[in-house]
Amino acid sequence: MISDALFYLTEELKDQKLALPLGYESNSCGLEACPQDVESPIAAQSLANIKANLAAFEKLFTGNGVVQDNTTGFDDFLVEEEGTDVKDAMLTGLEQSNAALDAINGSLQQALIDEKDKVETSHAKVKDVTDQLKHDFINKLALELPKSSAGDND
Repeated sequence: MISDALFYLTEELKDQKLALPLGYESNSCGLEACPQDVESPIAAQSLANIKANLAAFEKLFTGNGVVQDNTTGFDDFLVEEEGTDVKDAMLTGLEQSNAALDAINGSLQQALIDEKDKVETSHAKVKDVTDQLKHDFINKLALELPKSSAGDND
């Protein structure tokens, strides 16, 4: 169940919060960028929500939460299973995802109009992490994909 929670990054964050408003999937505007399809159109908190989701993923992945005496996370399990390269790739991907999101000025809605390339870069960087999660992470730790991700081919 804990590893399944990591997959929020795939379906909800990458697909719903970024790909949908970008028009990578059919949205209210068809298949084009659609600022009104962001998660938080009225409060304009979509970007902050995405950053919070990434921070939560990183805490779960690294075990660096509120209990300072126990920081065992999936990164430690990867090292034990000779998956340091996977751990490093995922941490680098998280760092690059955060940097891409930090490069967006203002709200996600406005960025879809004025800086669509930055939103696309953010999606691509998050996808780098989710690709590692769905393939190398799962294989190295001998885990099963959650049912919700079993048919996701990207």
